[in-house]
Amino acid sequence: MSISAPQTEGSQNQPTNTQVQPGSQMQTQFIQIATALQNHATLTAKSTARALLQYCSSGDVRPLLNLQRHLCGVQDENGDTPLHLAIIHQKPAVVQQLIHLMTKSPQQKSINKFNNLSQTPLHLAVITKQPKLVEILMRIGADPSLLDRDGRTALHLAAHTGDETILRVVLGMLGERNDNLVNCADFSGQYPVHIAVKKDGEHCLKLLVEAGAKINMPEQKSGYTALHLAVRDNLLKVACNLITELKADVNACTYGGNSPLHLAASQGSPHLCSMLIAAGADKRLENDEPLFLSSSSSDEDDESETNNGDSQLQAEIVQQVQCLSISSERGAFNPRKRHAAGHTPFDLAKCKKVKDLLDGKRNLKTSPFASKRTKTCTEEVNQSLDKEVLTKLCDILIEDNVPWKKLAEKLGMLTLTHLYQESTTPCQMLLENYQLSGGPVDFLVEALQSLGVSEGVRLLNDCKPKEDEQSSDSTADSGFGSQSGFTIPSSVGEGVANPAVANH
Repeated sequence: MSISAPQTEGSQNQPTNTQVQPGSQMQTQFIQIATALQNHATLTAKSTARALLQYCSSGDVRPLLNLQRHLCGVQDENGDTPLHLAIIHQKPAVVQQLIHLMTKSPQQKSINKFNNLSQTPLHLAVITKQPKLVEILMRIGADPSLLDRDGRTALHLAAHTGDETILRVVLGMLGERNDNLVNCADFSGQYPVHIAVKKDGEHCLKLLVEAGAKINMPEQKSGYTALHLAVRDNLLKVACNLITELKADVNACTYGGNSPLHLAASQGSPHLCSMLIAAGADKRLENDEPLFLSSSSSDEDDESETNNGDSQLQAEIVQQVQCLSISSERGAFNPRKRHAAGHTPFDLAKCKKVKDLLDGKRNLKTSPFASKRTKTCTEEVNQSLDKEVLTKLCDILIEDNVPWKKLAEKLGMLTLTHLYQESTTPCQMLLENYQLSGGPVDFLVEALQSLGVSEGVRLLNDCKPKEDEQSSDSTADSGFGSQSGFTIPSSVGEGVANPAVANH
């Protein structure tokens, strides 16, 4: 019995040893992993030390960056990668070094990585106006069609900067695959041409049109074209460039039926109105807003006209109610098939100068004393300066060696100098733009007299209507303001101050 007991204990201890054996194997594996990690850390530390020593001796940071290339895609709390931050802080050398590493590693996808504002490195390079980086990024695969949180591509952002160099680089690197971006709208319905107008970018507009942008494309929210926006923002210089150089449609209408002339009249801008009318804008064009629903009326209407208008308003309202009451029998009521006429630019005019320029029938009734002279002045501007007279006058100026820049200074049109310089016949273009903007003949005569061009003065005087000689004391409103008491600008500053060409 005493001998069997130790055997039993031995037999009980034997499975205990077998249970401890798996634990020993796990401990061995842990020790091996720890040893491997320690060896790797040691090797990394030695490699980092060698790279640091090499950097200190040579100044080349690439060995240090090469050890960290696996971290090129890491993002901070704003979602910015190291490439985002280098571009934001305008460190072109660091950007080039990061790009060099990323192109040789799996982290190349970080080139098109978004931050929390849905901005790629290419977006940031465009916004910060770094054309060299824009070209490098697009060359190595940055996608220009990616959208930020406002739905804008790199091309939209380039147009928003108003920087001709940036826009030229982006357009040059698009390629055939992305050439449709010039006519691509953002989330607000605006195309690059609309954004360029808002930034007063004449050269940017020209680049976009040359790249295939449609200058008469309406923005998707209200149907404004580029010319509508220029008129709305009182950008006379841009509007003139759109009409003369880019051939914008002066009678294009918004979704509400408003032409650029409607906008110019509603803003009370005689300068824009005269230019649009000279370019062929339709003064009788009606928008889609019926007159009887509007409270707008002329300040000069007398009490009888007001009463007649009220009675007509009541009649129209009754008629509309009758139409609605029988709509179930005749079908759905179509508001566009109405009896009332829409607003013409004259109906929206806010000042007498604009009304005189529009020269509607209602204006003749309200201003009987000025209508005769206004008609004469309108004919004088639009008929006397015809193509033949302008050609003869241009030949006279060339023969007399009159510098066209001095004439532009006298006429207050120095703000458009860059347009004339690019033309083969700057003098001819100057006179055509003067006519287009509604410049009066008398003012041109005074400018020629101050320059001593007597033959040109004689030519213009022969073209004047006889009535002008009989009523020299009367004044007329035109796109260049009243002719009475007008002084000739004698410096560049005074020329720019002329309200006819001042870019508001």
